[in-house]
Amino acid sequence: MGEGKSCASYRREWTNKATPNSPDDTNKFSLVTYNVLADCAVRKCEYTYVPEEYRYMSYRLPQIITELEALNGDVVCLQEVESELFYEQIEPQMSALGYEGVLLHRRDDVGGATFFKKSKFSLIDKKYCIMHHLAESALQELRLTTAMRNAARQYVERPNACLLTKLHHKDTGKHLSICNLHASWDNLEYLGLQTVQVSSSLQELISFAGGADQPHILTGDFNSLPGSPVYRFLQDGCLDDKMLDVARNEVPIQSPCGKTAHLIDLVGSLLTHPSAMKSTYAEILGCEPSITNCDDACQSFKFQGCLDYIWYSARTIACTGVLETPPDEPILRHHALPSTLFPSDHIALKGELCFI
Repeated sequence: MGEGKSCASYRREWTNKATPNSPDDTNKFSLVTYNVLADCAVRKCEYTYVPEEYRYMSYRLPQIITELEALNGDVVCLQEVESELFYEQIEPQMSALGYEGVLLHRRDDVGGATFFKKSKFSLIDKKYCIMHHLAESALQELRLTTAMRNAARQYVERPNACLLTKLHHKDTGKHLSICNLHASWDNLEYLGLQTVQVSSSLQELISFAGGADQPHILTGDFNSLPGSPVYRFLQDGCLDDKMLDVARNEVPIQSPCGKTAHLIDLVGSLLTHPSAMKSTYAEILGCEPSITNCDDACQSFKFQGCLDYIWYSARTIACTGVLETPPDEPILRHHALPSTLFPSDHIALKGELCFI
């Protein structure tokens, strides 16, 4: 998407990074991430502030596809994609736009999908990961009693999953590994659990990519605010004592024998990473968007804030530009999202990146 181009019913500006030497266009590619709000999630929550005729995919999907066409990402990562909708509508319509797609099935059918332009990329490999299985692998390495290990397994069990794809970039011959994830929401009350989900997903991505020195991107709906343990872990590569204390501020694991423990204290092996990760929007704009999600249906309070990110391995990839998010006013005009202006409760993000 070029500078100042309109998307759907609102205007979004493109911001490039000021660099003395512009990277060769053959090295560049763009990525979009977008939680499209599954109908099963709408039915489960109380979106009564949205007129019924605007709540469901029968109205929203045509707007979403129009928006994706305008965004024109070389890679598109979607969250909350129901299987039936993927096969019957989303995949055929994205195929007509020149994309190939891979679907992640989740047991609650709030899956994810990664699409890529066939003119730019080809698929090398894919992998589906249930986040609590990744965490359980770390728990297996710890010296825990059987009772505590079983209690920890039950504690981390959620339907959250991530979709890994390894793509061949046709212009350069380089390989790009992408993790499209959707972390647990839980009213932002389980920050330690979120950190374990994201850290285990990143470790799996690094292994899938072939090491921290290979190009990789971690993107999606992190359900985590800037400055949270998840954010600081990705940014800093570890958690300091202050962030560890924040991550402990959740209901502890309790074993049948009465012993308790904080999840974050059990999985020390997951709390560091070797990748120099940067966030596209923070890198270009100096801060994250003020709002990527605005919702007043799935919790006891109206939420507005930044939950979605595009993180990249900065030793192998650089960010050259981002599509700014809309001003707060149109997002809040109809109380919360979705609305007639915005077909999901999330805002799509787009970054332009290049291999280095």
